[in-house]
Amino acid sequence: MHELGVAQQMVHLALEYAKENNASKITQFTIEMSQAVDESEDSLRFHLETLARGTIAEGAQFDIQRVPVHLHCLKCGNEFSQDYLGEACPNCHSARVVPQVHDEFKLASIEIE
Repeated sequence: MHELGVAQQMVHLALEYAKENNASKITQFTIEMSQAVDESEDSLRFHLETLARGTIAEGAQFDIQRVPVHLHCLKCGNEFSQDYLGEACPNCHSARVVPQVHDEFKLASIEIE
């Protein structure tokens, strides 16, 4: 169900941006989705398409890209990126690393007309 909330926020942000820029159509969304999340790309796409219906985003393409996990080491404070959650810190080799949750989903760009 988390995908619905993410989709709502992304569509809202895109529509606001389009309105501010006098756009008549949103043709594409580019979304970055962290490798750390368990949410389904298919479910996110379904919610995006559903929420776009009846708006200037209807018919837009949704390009969802998986991106590396941004991590923070609790032992040495190092911040780094890895392809998968659960890898050790490359600086101190500690396994005490946590994802930076603010990077789970990102509306990287939209294309408007």
